[in-house]
Amino acid sequence: MNGTKNKVTIESLKEIGFNQQFLENNVVFIGAKEFEDVFPNNVICRCLNKYWPKINNEVWTEEEIEPLRSHEKFSESLIKKVAEYKAESNADIDFLRKPEFGLKIADVMEEQEIREIEALNNLFTRVNEIIR
Repeated sequence: MNGTKNKVTIESLKEIGFNQQFLENNVVFIGAKEFEDVFPNNVICRCLNKYWPKINNEVWTEEEIEPLRSHEKFSESLIKKVAEYKAESNADIDFLRKPEFGLKIADVMEEQEIREIEALNNLFTRVNEIIR
């Protein structure tokens, strides 16, 4: 993946040999830049408050999360934010990691919330089409 910095794109997939028909029928990208982009701030806060809780009855707020979206990589900013909080507060929480975050965010969401996110709804529709 020449010059893509491990970024999966249509171009990088073509470079390694995937043809246009395969890409059109089997590849679904989620998020404007990355997967985490599609989740609303309130869901992210719910996830953080459940699995990466603050101490002293403090909570993660949407006002803390929103500015992170303007950074080049939202997920990296979110990971850094949790790490900084952990270091500053000595909170007994794990570091946030992308794969684990994906699992945990799914855990805190209701089915209706998932259906309301068009990109996720389209993904599950496409998966059902592929497996039939």
